[in-house]
Amino acid sequence: MLILVLEVLIKLPYANSLKDKRSIRQSLVSQLKKGFSVSVRETAHQEDYQQLHLSLALVCLSELECEQYAQRIEDFLYDFTLNKSCELQEVNWDILVVD
Repeated sequence: MLILVLEVLIKLPYANSLKDKRSIRQSLVSQLKKGFSVSVRETAHQEDYQQLHLSLALVCLSELECEQYAQRIEDFLYDFTLNKSCELQEVNWDILVVD
């Protein structure tokens, strides 16, 4: 079994409060879960309203499937941040093998 793990850092330059950040986070998490069936959690910078750090996980059947999902998710994140006036700063991903 393969698990795709992504770490995402998004800069929120126009967020003025944690409430603004929460609104963006909830929208993004909802769309990620609906579109990709991933598990998503905010894993760092919880008190910093101008940074959003998410970790995502998805079970895949092959390495090729993991790579395809990683690319599709990264493309989605890029489009999402453009529409929300955010800045996608970093996307790192890795494939974990679980026996």
